[in-house]
This record gives sequence, structure tokens and C-alpha cells, in this order.
Amino acid sequence: MSRKNNNAIWLSKAVLKSPAFLGLSAGAMSLYLHFLMKRQMVKTPNKRQQWQIANNGEIVFTYKMAKKELGMYPSRFMRSLDKLIENGLIDIERPGSGSRKGDYSLYSISTRWELFGKDNFIQKARQKDMRQIGFRHNKKHIKPRHAKK
Repeated sequence: MSRKNNNAIWLSKAVLKSPAFLGLSAGAMSLYLHFLMKRQMVKTPNKRQQWQIANNGEIVFTYKMAKKELGMYPSRFMRSLDKLIENGLIDIERPGSGSRKGDYSLYSISTRWELFGKDNFIQKARQKDMRQIGFRHNKKHIKPRHAKK
């Protein structure tokens, strides 16, 4: 994409007409378009001058960014993210820790959507956070109530 056109995003008709895209909620569609805005496109050096994503696998989109840019609360962002992964539009390259500053999840724009709904579609899901963090799970600090008689 030229410097004159850096305020635009490119989206193929095949994606727009695909069952993977059409099955998204409005929030998931909006999130996908924001993922596309975060990708950096460069021309390949071959004769055909094709475009490729330069930062694929290094796209950062945090819960804080979702709230600021889209007005999405964490639960809606998580559901939308799950749907994008489930439908093959994005993949998580490296999950972040969620607790250390600067350790963000890294995402890539996927082409798995092309096989969505077919037998050879590769199903993926976001890893659920199984850490037991917070007051509710830290039972050793809770004093027992009065014993029943």
C-alpha cells in the first residue's frame, strides 16, 4: 500500500463472503477490522509485486487497547477474540502473561478461514487461563467462620 493510501485497509471479497466472516457478531467483525488496521503490509521483491504482512505473528492487541479503541469491556473482547480464533481469522502466536507489564499476547492474521466449515478445517481455541489468582482462590488468608455447634 502506498504512502498516499495508508489510511485504508484491504479486505478481499473472499473473506467478506466467507461463512467464517459472515458468522461473526458485530463486535467480532469490528475487532477483526481493527486487527487488519494493525497489520503492516509490504510488497514482495518478486516480479509479481504481491503484498505480505510484515508484522504477522507480532500484532499486539491488549484488553486496554480494546477498551480505548473500541469501547469493548474485557468480557466482550474475550468472546470476540474467541470467535475470531474459532472461525480461523486470527491465531495467537504467543499468549501473554496477563500479569507482567509488557508481556502481551502476540497475534497473527490467519488463512485458516478458507477451510472453515469443511472437514479439513484446523480447529483452534484460545488457551483458558487456569491460574488461580486473586482473593477468591487464595484461601489460606481467609479466616474460618465460627464453627457450628
